[in-house]
Amino acid sequence: MEELLTVARSLPSRDGADVDRYLQALATADDEQFDQLLDAVEGDVGQIVAAVTARLAGGSPTVHEGAAELFDHLEVPIKACLAGEDLDVLLAFDLPSGVMLVPGDWGDEDLFAQALARVRAEGGLQLDRHEVTIDDDTAPLFVLHGPSVFTSTHALWADEFDPPAAPHGTLVAVPTRNAVLAHPIRDARVRGVIEPMLELARSAAEQGEPVSTRLYWLRDGRLEAVDATGEFADLLQRLSN
Repeated sequence: MEELLTVARSLPSRDGADVDRYLQALATADDEQFDQLLDAVEGDVGQIVAAVTARLAGGSPTVHEGAAELFDHLEVPIKACLAGEDLDVLLAFDLPSGVMLVPGDWGDEDLFAQALARVRAEGGLQLDRHEVTIDDDTAPLFVLHGPSVFTSTHALWADEFDPPAAPHGTLVAVPTRNAVLAHPIRDARVRGVIEPMLELARSAAEQGEPVSTRLYWLRDGRLEAVDATGEFADLLQRLSN
């Protein structure tokens, strides 16, 4: 145990095997050992996080579990990200080189609220309005992009891109971690936006860190793939009449 405490006091200067051993011990320690291992950590937080992050790519689940406990102790920010074809909202540590999902059994309503609030407060976002030509008319297509990999989470608030919120919800695409496409559904022009939006999503996904090339329907704060619900087709039919 004393050797592990020594490792904890000098994590940034330790080789990979020592860092792995410390993280594994942290993940499997009893309550008393757990507190001792965390309390012994010394040094610059940024250097510690960098040393641990370097071990995650090929790390075992135990290494990841230990890293999560350490990151939580060091108060590394936890933010909300979208993942998978269903755009599930997951919690992740915001690391200098990317993200690491928190363990699946972590998180209550308050933690999710805090994680979402951190993402909403991020700066550096740019919202651009484009016009899609539809026969003799045009329809707006909004593109939000930013430097953070959590930019895609703003798809949850895409109904605020063009206030007031559209009466029929918002058509959304999340092609990459750094971009959100949105069209407020106010009338039948949405039909003419679908194909251009799909093409733009596919093109963006090829150039960035991809999330999904599907289209989603945002309503009541929830995102649902348009090809997974018959209600969207019903909406298009009603708007066309």
